[in-house]
Amino acid sequence: MNIQTVKISGDGFLLNGNMSVSNAEGNRHFQAIERWLLGKTDAWLALEETFNNETAAHTNYIDITTYETRLARYEIDIVAYTDWVDDGLSTKPEEPVFPAKPKGYYTQEEVDASKVEHDKWLVDKAAFVPDETTPTYPVKEPVLLVRPTKLVKPIISALPNPVPNVPEPEFSAEQITQQFANSEQAWVVTELSSADVEIRKHEDGAARVKGANVQAWRTYRNDLRDYVQDGVVIGERPVKP
Repeated sequence: MNIQTVKISGDGFLLNGNMSVSNAEGNRHFQAIERWLLGKTDAWLALEETFNNETAAHTNYIDITTYETRLARYEIDIVAYTDWVDDGLSTKPEEPVFPAKPKGYYTQEEVDASKVEHDKWLVDKAAFVPDETTPTYPVKEPVLLVRPTKLVKPIISALPNPVPNVPEPEFSAEQITQQFANSEQAWVVTELSSADVEIRKHEDGAARVKGANVQAWRTYRNDLRDYVQDGVVIGERPVKP
């Protein structure tokens, strides 16, 4: 998963600005975010895979002569096991397995095959006749493999520690403050409308009035007007009569 941004959104996260991800361990998107938070980005994970592969190849390396010796011994033993009579092997021998090849290591078969290909390239190049459209031999020279005297060191000598990522909040402090002010202003508008109704009920002498008197509602209405000023919340919410 290509993670560009992660922001805290409520109890979960906002992924790449357009996907809400719940804080649930079984959610694969949440698991990807957890790896990202630990610094295990796609690039780091790819580096880790390369490092592990190369490390395994070098760790499992067996010198080819040792392998061939084991293989020769196995071929003798497997015949003895198959044809054993009284003095043969009663336990089937285990065939040696050549491990993963380290980077830069080639078997003799691979070296011989590359030499055949390279020799053919030399013959074809010598027979090539240049012309105006093709002044030089167009085929790239194949790589001539050689048996290394020692292993090539891995490209990655040490796997760097992942650098943790810190998610940003979905909204800045200023945005949160403004959202709260907008919400409170909407509440003020609703309360002013309710106060107007109660004031008219007191003025009309209605039977089911609320609050002590009409002045209490007028005071409440003025407190509401002072609660949000120029988009800024001042003090605490006024208390309804």
